[in-house]
Amino acid sequence: AERTSAQLWALFVQLVQARLRIVLALSPVGPSLRGRLRNFPSLVNCCTVDWFAPWPKEALASVAAAFLDDPSTGLPPGLPTAALTAALCSAHETAQRASASALRFSKLSVHVTPTRYLELLKTFANLLKARREALDKRKSRYDGGLEKLASTAEQVAAMSIELTELQPKLRVLQSEADDLLLVIKRDSAEAEKTRALVEAEETAALAQAASAEAIKDECTAELASAEPALAAASKALATLKKEDIVEVRIFKTPPMGVKLTMEAVCIMLQVPPSKAPKAKLGGDEGDEISVSNLYWEPARKQLAAGIKFLDRLLAYDKDNIPQATVDKIELFLARAGSDFSQEKIRTVNKACEGLCLWVRAMVEYDTVAKVVRPKRERLAKAEAEYLQVSIALAAKKEQLAAVERELSTLQATLDATQARQADLQAQVADCETRLERARRLVGGLGGEADRWEATAMRLGAEYSNLVGDAFIAASFVTYLGPHAPNIRLACAGEWTFLCKRLDLPCSAVANELQRQREEREGKEEAARQTARRPSDSRRPSVAASAAAAAAAAVAVPAGQQTGAAPFSPAATFSLSFSLAEVLGDPLQTSEWSADGLPKDQLSVENALMLQTARRWPLLIDPQGQAIRWICAKERRAARARPPPSSIGIVSTTAIATASSSGGKALPSLPSLASAGGLLSLTPTDLELGRALELALEFGGAVLVEGLGESLDSSLLHLCQTLVNPTAPGEPRAAGLLPDEQGAGKRVRRSTLRVGEEVVEISPEFRLYLSTRLTHPHYAPEVATFVTLLNFAVTREGLEEQLLGVLVGAERPELEADKARLLADNAANARALADVEARILTVLSSSRGSILDDATGVEVLSASKRLSDEIVAKQRMAVTTGLALDSARLAYASVAARAATVFFAVSDLPALSPTYHFSLAWFATLFEKAIDKAPRESSNGGGGGGGGGNQHGRSGVPVGAGVGAAGGA
Repeated sequence: AERTSAQLWALFVQLVQARLRIVLALSPVGPSLRGRLRNFPSLVNCCTVDWFAPWPKEALASVAAAFLDDPSTGLPPGLPTAALTAALCSAHETAQRASASALRFSKLSVHVTPTRYLELLKTFANLLKARREALDKRKSRYDGGLEKLASTAEQVAAMSIELTELQPKLRVLQSEADDLLLVIKRDSAEAEKTRALVEAEETAALAQAASAEAIKDECTAELASAEPALAAASKALATLKKEDIVEVRIFKTPPMGVKLTMEAVCIMLQVPPSKAPKAKLGGDEGDEISVSNLYWEPARKQLAAGIKFLDRLLAYDKDNIPQATVDKIELFLARAGSDFSQEKIRTVNKACEGLCLWVRAMVEYDTVAKVVRPKRERLAKAEAEYLQVSIALAAKKEQLAAVERELSTLQATLDATQARQADLQAQVADCETRLERARRLVGGLGGEADRWEATAMRLGAEYSNLVGDAFIAASFVTYLGPHAPNIRLACAGEWTFLCKRLDLPCSAVANELQRQREEREGKEEAARQTARRPSDSRRPSVAASAAAAAAAAVAVPAGQQTGAAPFSPAATFSLSFSLAEVLGDPLQTSEWSADGLPKDQLSVENALMLQTARRWPLLIDPQGQAIRWICAKERRAARARPPPSSIGIVSTTAIATASSSGGKALPSLPSLASAGGLLSLTPTDLELGRALELALEFGGAVLVEGLGESLDSSLLHLCQTLVNPTAPGEPRAAGLLPDEQGAGKRVRRSTLRVGEEVVEISPEFRLYLSTRLTHPHYAPEVATFVTLLNFAVTREGLEEQLLGVLVGAERPELEADKARLLADNAANARALADVEARILTVLSSSRGSILDDATGVEVLSASKRLSDEIVAKQRMAVTTGLALDSARLAYASVAARAATVFFAVSDLPALSPTYHFSLAWFATLFEKAIDKAPRESSNGGGGGGGGGNQHGRSGVPVGAGVGAAGGA
């Protein structure tokens, strides 16, 4: 049966009650948990409370070992997993002790959670991979450049030898070519004479040939008149058959036409008639018949041959008919008259008609041949003469051909010699060109080889020490951001000793060992050069001192582990780790200094951690110096790009404008983001979420300043879900997915929900968070997902700033020169780095020999000239800087005393919370004190502790000046 809706609902409720599980994760830090428990007692009565204590060392070790063994992390094989696991665990424990020490001595609450430990593992992996790739790429470029320079230097010697060997060969070929030219010139003159003679004889022969040809044409034309009759006769004979011949032969009493025809044929064939009684010749018909009858029997005998008879007629020699035969046939024709015509003979017999045509054609041809015969004789004579001339002409032509063949051979030899000469000349020219390029290249870049070799060796040493350096740097970035310099120094020192104890390669340890080695070698060299002296048994030996130092070094961490104050400022370490040496770039540091970053170690470390950490930075900036630096840095970044609009820093008035217009859009944000500018916001801005949404979509930097000890939900969600894309190991564009072939094309960008909107994340988005609180206490859920950086002013940085204020007031031109010098140094360093990168790129990207690339050599030469100019400027800048520092040093004691006053004032809140003074207030007070201080006399009046100088008024004690200004 079907269930009702009530039954289905009851079943649903039953399943929910049976299977629903609710997990509440609450932080015990702060008053929020106590307040919730008081307001909701069921949280204790109806829940199973599971209090998670900090991870034990075993858990830390297992997580680290699993992470290091995971192939998906992309870590290189062959890492010392056991040592790294122990080091990572110890780093986390050291951070916990440092946090406790900071809370006890500085009232600074820093939470070291397991999430930070996981962040340490990811940072280590990303930093190790990124640094390996960067160092390998840089070292490969330097090695490639050195290899090109070395090969070029080797080619210089080889090309010099080759050029020396080519010069004699070129001279020999030149001599051979000159000799051949003389021979060809002489033989060419002889050949021209022979050619002229042959041409004259050929002209005469051609004239004779033309005359003979004319005679031949005339004969042919006259003989052509008899050709139709001959053709007709031949055609008629060709139509006769054996039966036709037999038909004529079988006549017993042949007709008159047959008799006449056969008589004519016998006359032409010179067949005599039969013997008979002497006939009477009187011209009557009886006589004619008697004569014809005499030829019938011989004719029948001829006809008996059949086809052979016809062949004899066809082969008749018509050109050599005897004259007697011609006379007889003419008498016959005269006697026969019209009875021997074709028409009459046709009526008698068909075969006889063809024979009649043949006889008449032979007679007609003989008549024409008698006319042509003299001409034929002249033709034969002319042809004989032409033959003799042709033979002589052929001999002359053969002689000319032999000469021309010899000339061709000589010319071919000359061409081959000249080709070899041209090839050698090209080789010499190419060798000279390449040698000149090599000399320019070696001469121009030869000085760079030593520096590149030293740099390559340094990079190789950094690469070999990368595991320990990456471990210390990752620990530094993950844990030490909010701590003071003394705690940072103590932690870094402990981690350095840890690397030494665990045999993890580390730059600090390697540098210390190198220093000790050099010191020992120096002492040994000094001992060899010094006369032997009696040993002093009371003085400990070098080995004993080294052993004592090693024992003291090992004893420091051991003492810390037993509960002694591990991070006392009095603790010192001989092994000093420098984050700037591992992660820093001198060029970038100089640019940061030009942007206003204080030069003290704390500020430089904070800047390095800001760009290295995966989590967005939250700056503890009581004096506002970090905000000023970030604003200047983003302005410079905006100027470096081609911005569509000149927006630098946008205040919150744009937010107010957008809010008053209904909150539809912030018109300045897209152009600002594309320009790479900085949007300055505060947590109280009504359009904070909208501004973040547009900045995420269009890119750009966002600065949220004035934060308290809690974050807005939109900011907290952003920090939890989005990491810094510029951190090592992270893609430059956040969330970009590679295509199917892995080519890294932009298939789609990752998205993020901001409020009720889902926006795509621009790869140019950057986020900075800042608070003015001196010792803020951020809950673990906040501190875990941001990178806390303590930008509180240090004595070193404050003295530098106050010195700048003092010098700017007393000698403004000196401070202006100093500021300009800083900017020029940064620009020159950037230009020099660009030039070196261009040189190395050209050297490493060239295929084959760099000497074959004329454009590349020109680029290298121009780059080297520019590099020399920049180096010269840098040397001048160093000299100028020393002079400026020497001049500014006269005011250093005043700045030091002023810094002492500021730190004394900044400690007053420990007495009462009403005593809070900003650095800006103190700087203004300091400027007033400078203005009110009386000018020092020229003979050097009251110096105030040695701080006086003859150029200004700063000789008055600073305490009195500040007090007077404060009282005013």
